[in-house]
Amino acid sequence: MGDTFSVNVERIIELEADVVFVSGQAAADAVDALAQAGIAVYCTDTITLDDIYENILAMGTVTNTAETANAVVDDMKADVEALKEEFAGYETKSLFIDLGDLYSTSKEDYLGNSLELINVENIALDYDYSSPQLSAETVIESNPDAYIAMCGEADFVMPDGFDQIAAFKNDEVYYIEYADSRSDMITRDGPRFVEGLRELGKLVHQIEK
Repeated sequence: MGDTFSVNVERIIELEADVVFVSGQAAADAVDALAQAGIAVYCTDTITLDDIYENILAMGTVTNTAETANAVVDDMKADVEALKEEFAGYETKSLFIDLGDLYSTSKEDYLGNSLELINVENIALDYDYSSPQLSAETVIESNPDAYIAMCGEADFVMPDGFDQIAAFKNDEVYYIEYADSRSDMITRDGPRFVEGLRELGKLVHQIEK
């Protein structure tokens, strides 16, 4: 069906879809084209965990699976409480998540503003827009205790001066490749997101190194 930024409208119309779910990042012209073809479109815009819950419940209503959706959300909420308890005893560590080219995740992103659940301080939190790109100098100045690179180690190009960052000095740099199942859990606003946070917590707090 294409990807987030290039939706294959013709193919979706050929399949005679009754409803199409799209993220808030989808191209507006694709959404308009689907609507004009008489296909119902439900757009999600996810900034918080509560948004994830609401989207799952709404999808359950639209697809006549409300009971299942409610059960999924209840399980997620229980997992969040368990998650907070699991990591409450660990010392808070600062973290930079590098989504690529120093783009990160802020308070306008469900990942960025959920990291406190695993007792992690997100150094990109305070940006008031989604997916901020930080300068190398800003990351160096912030001196994060841990660094997550969403790529393979062989693909990571370390900027000048990063060898002075605590995470690099103390060997607390972790690589998560696109094909890694943890990548999906961490970056998708679905039922497995809480488990993705747990995997991040394990890395940052060195529970399984």
